[in-house]
Amino acid sequence: MKIGIISYTSGYLGDNIRVTKFTECIQSMGFEVEIFNPFSKISKKNLIFQGIKHRSFIDLNLLRYGIREIAFDYYYKTASGILQNMLKNKEIDILQAETHSSVNICTDIKNKFNIPVFFDIHDEVVEVAKVIRKISNKVVDLYRNQEFRSIKNSDAVFVVSKYMKEHYKKIYPDYSEKMIVVSNGADPYLNLKKKYIKPLNVVYAGVFAYWEHVHDYLDAIKYIEDKEHFNFYLIGDGYQKKEIMDKIEKEKIPVKYLGLFPREELREILKDMHIGVAPSSNDIVRKVASPIKVFEYMSMGMPVVTADVGEWSEIVKKNNTGIVVPPEDPKAIADAIMAYEDEELWWKHSNNGIKLINEQYSWEKIIKNLKPVYERYSKR
Repeated sequence: MKIGIISYTSGYLGDNIRVTKFTECIQSMGFEVEIFNPFSKISKKNLIFQGIKHRSFIDLNLLRYGIREIAFDYYYKTASGILQNMLKNKEIDILQAETHSSVNICTDIKNKFNIPVFFDIHDEVVEVAKVIRKISNKVVDLYRNQEFRSIKNSDAVFVVSKYMKEHYKKIYPDYSEKMIVVSNGADPYLNLKKKYIKPLNVVYAGVFAYWEHVHDYLDAIKYIEDKEHFNFYLIGDGYQKKEIMDKIEKEKIPVKYLGLFPREELREILKDMHIGVAPSSNDIVRKVASPIKVFEYMSMGMPVVTADVGEWSEIVKKNNTGIVVPPEDPKAIADAIMAYEDEELWWKHSNNGIKLINEQYSWEKIIKNLKPVYERYSKR
């Protein structure tokens, strides 16, 4: 059986990590996998010309990572045509569309070639657009109608948390039976040897976007009483980067920005970190999410300081792998960080996190649970 993954993501952040881990784990189950990115073949200049010419355009990437891209109906038709050419003579049994933009181009292909389509949703893109783009109700309806068609035409819909499933069940109740929770996860780090040495290294590693509330981490640093007991680090990228860097400089916050790294390099850096911070906005975008950083922190033996917002905070709380604090509360984050001056507490949460990833939240365990789903829709 051969599975084609349709994706437009690249780089080192969460979306691309999920696609990469799906690919690796599906292959480990004995299936063939090929990734297709028809979007990379389209000229933005040509899109803008066609959009103006036809007076028909919509926002494609919904400001994903701060990149404003105007997309048009023409875009999806063009991308669908490119994908059809890519699929010729490939004998694909299942198409797996990573996020909304990818699934939008699969409907014609599904109908033409009778190929099952799986829709992998890991962002509430309409809600993100409402906050960042401040889109009108008319545009919200446009996006929801497009999303409805995608869910209706998909054979299976993967969602990243139980809250995302509940959220979409309310919007599209007739299709709830298609929805399967496929959490994010991490890879166990073999032979990890952690050391408790002061100053403790504290880090935020992830995207710089409104829903992450990186500012809460920066403000928390101001409340730390004995700053000489800690080193503070920042890793990542995103559309808020300039704003965050300006804040650090203006307010003289003692945090070091390390940059953005490929995942394996990042894991080597996290190996020497002691505390992972996961602040968050307190809205539906985050409630339904499943931040990969939280699972990566735990896999690297780092106790997690996280906002009490989504399913991931319940996982941390239930398994005693960190400290859960009220959302949007920098003082509470600071208090939690300082609590790890208690070495016994640190070791307890560190070991619990490693154990949890090994036993329940490794990418391999999560994705291998889908083997019966893939086999059900494979060609006989």
